[in-house]
Amino acid sequence: MFNLFKKKMQTALTPSKPTLETANEEHDNTTNFKFGLDVIPQEYRHHKMWVKHWSKSSGDYVKAGETLCEFEIEKLWTKPIILYATVSGYLEIHKQSPTENNLNYLQDKEKIFSIHREIDDQKAQELKDKRFENVPFILTDQFTGIKEIKWEVVAGRRPDKWYDRGTFDSFMFLAGNINNDTLFFTINCTDNKDYAVFKYPTKDYKLTIGSAISFLFSNGEIIKLEISSKPYKYSEHYAWGHIFETKVQLTTSELETLKNQVFTQWQIEFAKSDKKVSGQLDSDAQYAVRKLVKEYFDLVQNQIDNY
Repeated sequence: MFNLFKKKMQTALTPSKPTLETANEEHDNTTNFKFGLDVIPQEYRHHKMWVKHWSKSSGDYVKAGETLCEFEIEKLWTKPIILYATVSGYLEIHKQSPTENNLNYLQDKEKIFSIHREIDDQKAQELKDKRFENVPFILTDQFTGIKEIKWEVVAGRRPDKWYDRGTFDSFMFLAGNINNDTLFFTINCTDNKDYAVFKYPTKDYKLTIGSAISFLFSNGEIIKLEISSKPYKYSEHYAWGHIFETKVQLTTSELETLKNQVFTQWQIEFAKSDKKVSGQLDSDAQYAVRKLVKEYFDLVQNQIDNY
């Protein structure tokens, strides 16, 4: 039996040993961990509980004793319970933190995570896909029946107290300059049309009509998207200030390029100055972009009538 829970601070909670399910003979390389209400004192068991934040991601190699995640209990916001790894190996997360449309509360006897002592190529790919998970959000207009495809989670980025929830539907690209200028990018379907959606903090720069964002691919192909609609204020961020958004419609060929080619660099050209902002994508970001576009492509084919 393993002691998974330790107190982060002095609290009324005195966690005991949780429920543990060990792997059977067919999976003796893996240890599966369950959540059990017996870790929570009786007086708190009727409260809702959820995973607040994972410190690690699926596919990470974790060592015994490392912090994995925090649980939070309704009405005890300042007293999270920390979960630690008690064996070493490759982490696989089964229970994620909530999103706006899926509160994802913990259930008794529910499997939270697994630790694999060794993994083969097939399992490594499965964990990589989990690491860069995308969670779509499909809205249907009740009057017209037209569907809109957006995202709650892109590339595994989930809401956290340090970030604005309004950016988790996007990739976060950092420029290779001293200011680390930031560009957020995602793909949505609105009115049966494909759009590249861009967000940016106005403390870094401002986009205007006539500015252009270019994508460079490993085969030398370039997509140049010119801003044709005035950006508008999307949200506020505690550190970035105003977040503005604009979108550019994508052609079929541009979407196919994003789906099939390796996106390596991006660049912003400003309409009212010679200034340029650019950045590169590492191999993880390249993989994550193609994964999102492929999943988006499947969604629109299956969900959008007369696409």
